[in-house]
Formats: sequence, structure tokens, C-alpha cells
Amino acid sequence: MKKNYFLIMLLILITTLLIGAASTTTLNSSIITQKAVQTSLTANSVTYPIKTVSSTSKNYLIDSGAHKFYWAERGGIFSYNWKTYRTSTGSVVIYVNYKTTTNSWKGTYTIKKAPKNKLKIMSTSPEIKLYSGHLSIVSYVNSPLKPVNYYFKVVKKQIKSDGYFFV
Repeated sequence: MKKNYFLIMLLILITTLLIGAASTTTLNSSIITQKAVQTSLTANSVTYPIKTVSSTSKNYLIDSGAHKFYWAERGGIFSYNWKTYRTSTGSVVIYVNYKTTTNSWKGTYTIKKAPKNKLKIMSTSPEIKLYSGHLSIVSYVNSPLKPVNYYFKVVKKQIKSDGYFFV
């Protein structure tokens, strides 16, 4: 009886070791797969210059905020926050971070002064790439305002209401 008990225990031990080795192999292969997918995503993704804004640069924070509300169309919480910087050249750069319960993405808006009472507005986000196939969209607005004044009079209201800015 004791001899059979010893063989059963030995069989259980060997089975446990084999299962542990198999799960370790599966774990390692899934980690390698995750790294490969992450590498391919990083190679194809659009990078945003959010990290380039620092206290030593000539960019000045002029506005920031955040909102969270129920998004009825998708049935979830939609939240976003933004930071607006004025550059030393007089341009305005707005970085918006969007987040839902299942996804997050970043958008960048740049407002620059153009000749003849116009403002040049460049928008960049993954949505723009998805729907138009371009990395960014450039629009022009007839306005005698400086980019900073245009931001506070027009853009800020739109961003506060739904997180997006339309020309």
C-alpha cells in the first residue's frame, strides 16, 4: 500500500512540474507576442509632442481643464482634459487627452497667425487619420484676432462643451 502511495505522489509531482513548465513556456510566448504587437503598434502610431513642453522651453501654460460626462451615443463615460500653451512665436498649442471606459487617444490643435487677417489651424489626432487618411488637417479662419484671443473667445467654449474644436 505504501509503495502505491509513493508512486501516486511521484506521479502527481511529475505532472505538476510538467504543467508548470508548459505554463511558463506559454507565458513566455505570450510575452514575446505582446512585445511584437507593441513594437508594430509603436512603429505605425502617430507621435504627439506632448512631452516636449517643459518649463525650460519658451511655451507658457495659459489654460487647462477637465470634464467628464455621460456619453449617450456610446453608452459610457467620456472624459477629457486639455492644456493650452502659448509659444514664444505667438502661436497657441492645445493638447487634449480623451478617455472612455475602453479607449483613450490624444489630439493636438495648433493656431497660428497667417497673412491677411487669417488664422491657420492644424488638427492632429488618430480620428483624423482614421477618417481622412491624413495625419493632420489644416484649416483657415478669417479673423483679425491674435491666436491667444481667438482661443479664449472661440475655441475654449467649444472644447469645454464637448471636447472638440471645429473650424
